[in-house]
Amino acid sequence: VIGAGVVATKAALAARQAPYHKRVVLIDAPRASGSLMNEATGEDLSLGGPTGLFSKALRDTSKRIKVSTLLGMGLREDSVWNEIINSCVDLATFNAQDILRQLDFAGVKYIQAMASFEGNQEGGRDDGSESTTPCLNIQHEDGSEQTIHAKNVLIATGSKPFRPDGIPFDGRRIFDSDSINTLSYLPKSIAITGSGIIAVEFAKIFRNLGADVTLIIRDSVPKNALMKIGLDKDVAATLVAGL
Repeated sequence: VIGAGVVATKAALAARQAPYHKRVVLIDAPRASGSLMNEATGEDLSLGGPTGLFSKALRDTSKRIKVSTLLGMGLREDSVWNEIINSCVDLATFNAQDILRQLDFAGVKYIQAMASFEGNQEGGRDDGSESTTPCLNIQHEDGSEQTIHAKNVLIATGSKPFRPDGIPFDGRRIFDSDSINTLSYLPKSIAITGSGIIAVEFAKIFRNLGADVTLIIRDSVPKNALMKIGLDKDVAATLVAGL
């Protein structure tokens, strides 16, 4: 299994259980994919988490931490933001460690490395010999390599946000829904472009954290914008009402 999000970890665990009882290796390169990492321990905090794990942790944290109360107690904004980030890291760590325990208990081998298919797409190798099973080349973080043969390979590497040309994503003032996890300060105001679930989620998160939020959409009726992505009209109306 290539990837270590929700789908990948659940598939790996399912393949180890009855009626399959397969040998399973889970391969992921969290640093290469920009996942949430604990640099002090080297832990992949996104293990078993959904795409946008940071937003989920930030959402839960924003419900528990009252920024106005902390500022009223005399805490500096940077101290408040550190408290928020530490809380996010604690939540993500708990989830990742729980998933790691499940994988270990089930007998799933977990490797942090880059995986690529060896040979051409027709099943053969570059030297002309035949390969009866997919062959994966594994490149470890220390530079070493190994080869893994597997009858079946599941690619579940998640998604990444679309970056339109002409927008200067700089990681300081302009972010996408992934790079926002590198935000190093508590913003006083924020403009969010988009009308999907992620945009609405971040709008509510930062409003809960005390920021002035402007949500920019390409429709005069917010509910219609949500319905265009396939959301039920009643659910869309409830989300909009919550803004």
